[in-house]
Amino acid sequence: MTPDTAYWILGAVAVPAIGWAIHMTFMLMKTKAEVTILLKMHRGTNKNLEENTRAIRSLTHYFRWFITETLEKEPPPPLEGGATVVGGD
Repeated sequence: MTPDTAYWILGAVAVPAIGWAIHMTFMLMKTKAEVTILLKMHRGTNKNLEENTRAIRSLTHYFRWFITETLEKEPPPPLEGGATVVGGD
């Protein structure tokens, strides 16, 4: 085998291998960016669920308090201006 033939074979193998390596590097970078975005979304979703759960528990507690206060005692005083219901006259 002559050196020219060896260089030709090496080039025929090296060029596609280098192209494949560059392609894989960009694909891995893109995948890493997408995974990072998904992780941020997942963390944000968990945080939103925790906040919503906390809000629902607080609202439930308020409803229980309101019902207890309303049923066991006199009704609350009317709103300013004589309205007893929001939006009423």
